[in-house]
Amino acid sequence: MFPWKHSIARFYKIAPLLFFMITLPLWGSGEKYVKVDDIESLKLLSSHEEVDSILLAQTKLNRAFVSKFAEILETINGERVCVSSESSPLKLRIVNLTQEDAQKLQLLNKDICDPVDGLNCGDDLWMRDFAKFALVKLKGIKEKKLLIIDTNRERGTNGLPKLLSHIGKDSVIVKVPKYSKNNGSGDYGGNIEVTANDILYTGSNLSLEMANLFVTKGYANKMVLMDNDWLRVGHVDEQVSVLTLPNDPCGMAIVKADPRSALSLWMSQSLPEKQLSLVAANNYVEAKDDYALDRYKQLQKDMEIFHKDFQENMKKKEDDDSAQKSSNGFVIERPMGSRNLLQEQFAIANIIDKNVQLLKAKIIERSPECKEIRTISLPVIFKCEGIKALTSISYLPIKCGSLFPNSVNMLSLGKELIVPDPIFPPFQEEVKKSLDSLDKKSYLLGDFCYHIRNGEIHCGTNELRRTDWETLLREKKKANKNSVGSCLPSLIRRKLKK
Repeated sequence: MFPWKHSIARFYKIAPLLFFMITLPLWGSGEKYVKVDDIESLKLLSSHEEVDSILLAQTKLNRAFVSKFAEILETINGERVCVSSESSPLKLRIVNLTQEDAQKLQLLNKDICDPVDGLNCGDDLWMRDFAKFALVKLKGIKEKKLLIIDTNRERGTNGLPKLLSHIGKDSVIVKVPKYSKNNGSGDYGGNIEVTANDILYTGSNLSLEMANLFVTKGYANKMVLMDNDWLRVGHVDEQVSVLTLPNDPCGMAIVKADPRSALSLWMSQSLPEKQLSLVAANNYVEAKDDYALDRYKQLQKDMEIFHKDFQENMKKKEDDDSAQKSSNGFVIERPMGSRNLLQEQFAIANIIDKNVQLLKAKIIERSPECKEIRTISLPVIFKCEGIKALTSISYLPIKCGSLFPNSVNMLSLGKELIVPDPIFPPFQEEVKKSLDSLDKKSYLLGDFCYHIRNGEIHCGTNELRRTDWETLLREKKKANKNSVGSCLPSLIRRKLKK
């Protein structure tokens, strides 16, 4: 199933060839770029490090979302100040932002960094995917630097790694040449995640070149490969998130997408499709374009089909020759055509469960004091382009994506979470309750402008963490000691002006 299932050992066999290819001169020029061979070791940054600022793109597709996101961030900062006056505010760095846009969207008095000339990405929304951040030890240099791993995504975000490297003084860029074919988006940031105890979990579609970078620079025995061949986009952040829990013996909790939970909630509703229709369409169609409206209408049709299929399958007798019983007690049809939504949910749930078990085993292997890792299930229904029967009881889902916005694809800011609103009221309640149990404060935010384009909030944001940028912050404070900081919350700015 995996293109490189047992590849860790295989990497060492092909290492000489990869070493030669990757140490060729890299694209780009200037002192900000380094070669893979210049790197002694690296450590990917995780949610364990405190967030300094958040990267978010503003385009014609998501302006309403950006305004609501900024409001939530200002609320979070206000609450943090109330808890501790020494709390450092989170800042929002908006790509594509101009002074004119800031005034029009009323973003001047929020926790927004001043617009930066040239920090542009066109209509490209996906801030997670163009780069991965790490701390790097370069050969012959004592001090560690911020490493920006350019993922070769190109498109509108092509110039962002270099632009961000100039914001961070002690930062360098590495761009790994790709020679593998057909890995698609496997090297993108949403497919490269790390736990609090520095376990790298990634997807089965990671390229050999990118995998070799991690294997040879510190992650040889700290990697987990998850099966994500069944996903349309193919990123691990579509099925799993790992949240930091400072007071927990394991220091973290795993949040997974759970189609079984979604089915259970669905079954508990007498007329779930009516609940969906109660939610106004304009809550989703934030982009206010025809494409978004068409996708909303399609969502309504999908839900009607799902409801009909669900009711028909639930009525089938367990001894029906054309049916089989799952371990959960649901009776589901064998694949017979286009309507196989129930088979898809159980097949996907089994895949995700196996991936989570792999991750748990590696976490415990690296942290023996961690005996049992908390696992939170969030309801997610997936819709696939097809499903293939492998055996009489085994199915392979094909090119799947979440039907509702996928709440697992959230942004973690420490104690606070900004979570895709799953739209369906029973799912909303379950998501809030589950995340509250982790002593996190979750903010549900409608992200339909991302969802209709096969992504969510985590895909559309990125974090610059405080350990990376503390030198820069100290310099900025010195430079602006006689002025009001452009990135301070509006409440604090007003107090400083007085």
